[in-house]
Amino acid sequence: DKPVLLLLHGFLGCKEDWDPLVPALLQDGTCSCLAVDLPGHGDFAWKQGGMSSQLALSWEVSCFLLDMLLQRLGVSSCVLVGYSMGGRLALNFALKHPARVKSMCILSAHPGLESSEERFQRVWADRARADELRRLVEEEEEEEEEGMGRVKQEEWRRWLMEWYGQSLFGEIVKSEKFPKILERRRRGNPKHLAEVMENCSVGRLSSAWNLFENSGAPILYLYGER
Repeated sequence: DKPVLLLLHGFLGCKEDWDPLVPALLQDGTCSCLAVDLPGHGDFAWKQGGMSSQLALSWEVSCFLLDMLLQRLGVSSCVLVGYSMGGRLALNFALKHPARVKSMCILSAHPGLESSEERFQRVWADRARADELRRLVEEEEEEEEEGMGRVKQEEWRRWLMEWYGQSLFGEIVKSEKFPKILERRRRGNPKHLAEVMENCSVGRLSSAWNLFENSGAPILYLYGER
C-alpha cells in the first residue's frame, strides 16, 4: 500500500495551507496525502460527537482525535508531516502512538521546553496573548452556537499583522503571497484561537527531545531562516 502523509498545519492555519505542496507530493504516485483542520481551526466541527471546544483543545485530545481519524479511515500507520504547532502535535502523537508512525518530517517546531520554570513562563505568556484574542470578539447577548460573537475585524487584522511581523516569520508580510494568507487567516474565529493558544501552549507539552535518539521511526527535522 502507498504510505499516507498526514499533513498538520501550524497555529492560525488550515488544511488548505498545504495545497501548494500536495501536487508535488503526489506527482510520482508513490503516496497519498491527508490534510486536516486541527481543533480551533478551519472547518473543525466543535460539536461533532457532542464534544465541546474546551474538551477538544488539549494536546492529549488532539492526539486522540488523530488516532480515531486514522482508525476510521483504516490507516494503520502514516508519515507525519507537521509545521510549527502541527510539528509539535506530530511529535507528541509519536510519543503516544509509536506504532502508528512510519516516519516524520518536522518543520520549524520546538520539541518542548525541558525545565518547569520555562514551561510555567510560557503558559503565562500564551495566556496573555490569548486574552488579547478574546478581546477581539464582542459577545452577543444570546449565542445560538458555541463560540459565536461579532469579530472586531479591523482589530483582528492588526493583530494578525503584528503576529506575522515577528522576526521568526522573516519577511513573510512582504511576500506577494501574503495577502492571500492574511485573507485565509481572517476567516478564523479569535475566540476559538484564544482557546488553542492557551490550552495548546508549548508550556503544556511534554518534552519530545528524547524521540530524536530513541524513536523507532526516521525523523527529518528542518528549521532555519528559509
